[in-house]
Amino acid sequence: MKKIICFTSVAFLLTLMCAMESRAQSWTNLGSGVSSSPIFLPGPYALACDTNGQLYAGGWFTNAGGVAANHIAKWDGTSWTNLGSGIANCVYALTFDTNGQLYAGGYITNAGSMPVNHIAKWDGTSWTNLGSGMNSSVNALACDTNGQLYAGGEFTNAGGVVANRIAKWDGSSWTNLGSGMNSTVSALACDTNGQLYAGGYFANAGGVAANRIAKWDGTSWTNLSSGMGGPVSALACDTNGNLYAGGYFTNAGGVVANHIAKWDGTSWTNLGSGMNSWGIVSSLVFCADGQLYAGGGFTNAGGVVANRIAKWDGTSWTNLGSGMNSGWIDALEFDPSGNLYAGGNFTNAGGVTANNIAKWVPSSAIGIFPSSLNYTATFGAANPASQVFVVSNTGPSEFTFTNTVSYSAGASGWFNPSILTATVSDHGSLTVTASVNIAGLSAGTYMATNTISSPTAAN
Repeated sequence: MKKIICFTSVAFLLTLMCAMESRAQSWTNLGSGVSSSPIFLPGPYALACDTNGQLYAGGWFTNAGGVAANHIAKWDGTSWTNLGSGIANCVYALTFDTNGQLYAGGYITNAGSMPVNHIAKWDGTSWTNLGSGMNSSVNALACDTNGQLYAGGEFTNAGGVVANRIAKWDGSSWTNLGSGMNSTVSALACDTNGQLYAGGYFANAGGVAANRIAKWDGTSWTNLSSGMGGPVSALACDTNGNLYAGGYFTNAGGVVANHIAKWDGTSWTNLGSGMNSWGIVSSLVFCADGQLYAGGGFTNAGGVVANRIAKWDGTSWTNLGSGMNSGWIDALEFDPSGNLYAGGNFTNAGGVTANNIAKWVPSSAIGIFPSSLNYTATFGAANPASQVFVVSNTGPSEFTFTNTVSYSAGASGWFNPSILTATVSDHGSLTVTASVNIAGLSAGTYMATNTISSPTAAN
């Protein structure tokens, strides 16, 4: 902190600070959560958010927030509602297409009053089938940027067409992806170039040796080096085209990789020491800021205690509070505001009662530039020129800040920020004009501290 001393002039030194009194990130429940009869683990096994931030959950449950909801339900931020009479049997996968229509896959035979074979579409009002569907379970769904839907699972037939464990729906009919896989597909992901990745239990894709993971380029299948040493249960792509895979493996392309690994288009690398033994990774999702979240059955990530959920920032792992108390996480999803939802089989999240589903509310961060302002004025002359500072929001949600000014001994009230309280939008910024009034001040050096604080943001 620099002080300007002047015996024949009035000098001011102002330092701007971000307050350390911010809200911690925390877990909250979604009402009373979801539940089912004791013989089933309710899930949710699948989560998907629409562009309005409404969350859809699918699984084995028959009740959501006290409302009868057969294996699928919607959370609007306040309460649960069902989707008509729901779905018969378990939902394993959910995804939205580019038109905002919801697809559900699983071991299902009926959606609403409509017979459907393992896959169905919800248009916001009613359920429809996708042709004659599949002859066995759909475990994974993904949509590319062209709105084409891909389904993976245990089936060998889609819409009457031979389709071994994977197929594409173009809005009218099903087609296979070459000769498909020789065993179950458990996970699907599309990159920004429209290439499809599939993971699961298979050892062959389109006649090519591909150990548990493979890429479809629209024409043919290729392997990703020597693949994985165990089943792949989760896939996610970042905006740079890197693929992340999670599952029950300890080796990726010959590299030691405990249950999670990254493919950069050429080779596999691990994410630190990964997860602890028996710590399967069953779900992966990226936040808008590029950080990766992993959920599963693990209790340690990168040597850090992390109960069933952890975050990878590109260098190291951190936990999300105390995580979940038991069981595992099967599904993760972000809403447009940056809130993270986790579904699985647990009863407590971060010390809060949460029946099988919970929300992690991240804090936005306050940025401020410059960090200090210096004013110099001649005693008895005009006030010095006003200066500005910028309050910024790194996201993922808006915050409201307050300016609080404190003064060193000698004088007070001479510093005047133009905005005392305001809201800064997600990834937005606000310019504050700061003026000084020297009337009544003697020659000397004065200092003030302007604290920018918010109860819903971190510095």
